[in-house]
Amino acid sequence: MPIGERFKAIWTLAWPIMLGMVSANLLTVVDRMMIGRLGDSALAAVGQGAYLCQLAAALLLGLTTAVQAMTARLVGEDKVNRSADPLNAGVLISLAAGLPIAVLGFWLAPILFPLLHPDPAVTAEGAPYVRAVLIGSAALGMGMAFQGFWNGIGKPVIYMRILVATHLVNIALNYILIFGKLGAPALGTMGAGVASTAAAVFGAIVHVVLASGRARDFGFLSRWPSAELLRRVFRLSIPSSIQYTTFSAGYLAFLWMMGQIGTAETAAAAILVTVLQVALMPGVGMGQAAATLVGQSLGRGEPDQAAQWGWDTAKAGFVILFVVGLPMLLIPDLVTGLFIINPDTVALARTPMRLSGVLVAVFAVNFAMMYSLLGAGAAKRVMATSFLCQWAFFLPAVYVVGPVMGYGLREIWWVQMAYGMLAGLSYAVQWRAGSWKRIQV
Repeated sequence: MPIGERFKAIWTLAWPIMLGMVSANLLTVVDRMMIGRLGDSALAAVGQGAYLCQLAAALLLGLTTAVQAMTARLVGEDKVNRSADPLNAGVLISLAAGLPIAVLGFWLAPILFPLLHPDPAVTAEGAPYVRAVLIGSAALGMGMAFQGFWNGIGKPVIYMRILVATHLVNIALNYILIFGKLGAPALGTMGAGVASTAAAVFGAIVHVVLASGRARDFGFLSRWPSAELLRRVFRLSIPSSIQYTTFSAGYLAFLWMMGQIGTAETAAAAILVTVLQVALMPGVGMGQAAATLVGQSLGRGEPDQAAQWGWDTAKAGFVILFVVGLPMLLIPDLVTGLFIINPDTVALARTPMRLSGVLVAVFAVNFAMMYSLLGAGAAKRVMATSFLCQWAFFLPAVYVVGPVMGYGLREIWWVQMAYGMLAGLSYAVQWRAGSWKRIQV
């Protein structure tokens, strides 16, 4: 296939995923802008609380990878009428796991949060937020399973439309519940959590209603998942779930280290991470497109074609994310000032924001290679690589540079740059080796 057609195929799958991801993180941006009006303590609390929620719901987050890899492989094998079987299993797993996650999260949030930050004001804002978000764990898991299914059958635009609608609901509820508009009480950070849960439930209902019509021919809800299928989906999701767990725990540890330096540093770091996540969404979208193309190519018995999809996605992603990072590089104070009203905190984030503008292009290769490996079913290798790069290099280096040696946010962000380059190189070496071509899902 000519290179132009290959890039067109990547873009056709990637743009709806990218738009959905961008809307997800624009929601985060708007949320943080609203929370920022409550002060640095609220920003620090929600920044840490978001990663604590990801840590608690990590099992459910791994469903996207499992359902997408299995669905894409079934489509490639021309077993379209059974391609929703992994989705059926994913929905059942979400319902079964969501309740205990919600109960444990509600109980443990006020116990764990004081361990994350020494400032009582941050704990007072963070624990209610975490409790409110985790009540919607089952709905969150269902959304992850549906994301994997729509992406796996090559129709990410359906997921994108539902996601955008869900986020519009979330933004409206944020405004009402954070600030107490339209007669509602002003709940502050807890209002943001309640809005997130309500929007997740709305999205899950829309997914089920739409899939009952459009995915019936794919086998949606036409068969009860067998014990073997549940085991396979669960087995394939576990490495990604562990990856999400260690990644979220790692950034909790990272923000804890920032907390040892100061509340302003924690707030600045939380916003830097938020902006970086938003800027990286085109790379995530292209990576997920690569995962679908890789899985379908392997299902057709075309491993060399699958390998080329990974490299082509890395090239295209690098160019796109370099452009995306330019505002962070050239006008860092303007970007930071959207979230933070304290001029001293804005100045603190100036150089790290510039570094983040370069870092997004580095992470383009990281995501292209990582998602290509996930699409091939190499979730265990991705998990191990992610863990080693973060826990054996990044976090120890941050601890030494920050709390031990006394350096600040700027020097720590240079460590972040080295971490991104190390992870991308590790994934690229594994992709080039090619042993993933023999994995069975």
